[in-house]
Amino acid sequence: MRIVRTSLAAALVAIVPSIASAQINATGLGAPGTADPNWQVKCEILVVGVTNPACSERDDFAPAIISAANPGGWANDPLAPTNARYIGLTESNTIGGNQGENPRYRYTFRTTVTIPDFAAYTQLVLDPLWLDNYWVGFAINEGPINTLLRPLDAQGNPTVAPNGNNWNRRFTLVIPEGSFNQGANTLDIIVDGNGLTDGLLVAGRLNVVPEPSTYALMATGLAGLATLARRRRTRA
Repeated sequence: MRIVRTSLAAALVAIVPSIASAQINATGLGAPGTADPNWQVKCEILVVGVTNPACSERDDFAPAIISAANPGGWANDPLAPTNARYIGLTESNTIGGNQGENPRYRYTFRTTVTIPDFAAYTQLVLDPLWLDNYWVGFAINEGPINTLLRPLDAQGNPTVAPNGNNWNRRFTLVIPEGSFNQGANTLDIIVDGNGLTDGLLVAGRLNVVPEPSTYALMATGLAGLATLARRRRTRA
């Protein structure tokens, strides 16, 4: 009977992670000044006539750098309980060339989200999400940019404007069912900045619900274990 109980426990341990929330790649899980192992970034210049080698040299994705800066107004860095930090193009999150609070540079931060083959429903919740300076949107698998973003403490979309103090706001982003494919997916988060302390800090979880066939297989396996347990009791 002890063997059967052990088998049942092992089966449940194997099943529970598939129906629970799994953490996705938080930003900045490493030492300041080093490359983030899970996030990449590229930079684009938004203003005609502006030149900045720090941005124009990053036409392609490169590893994002974990920030050592912590300017006033940012969330505590690293942020408990995930110990996430801000990431950006440089260790200081500053590339210069800033002029007032107008957006001058666009940063695309990219990571990979893997959806299990057995998933029938997935939901990605990015919470907390902190950004400096201006929210643009997110994209899945290089698709169109979705501008959805909701503050944690209000309903509806926020007004994101120059000098809007977005770095003082904690956001929650929920990416709904049907957004991802099974297997590996790219998640892009797009943020505009003025060249001064431009960055992103995010953590989150992936909620996965298995297909009905997975539940059926689970039930069949547990029923078989229960039958085996009854036979052992009868023999005893």
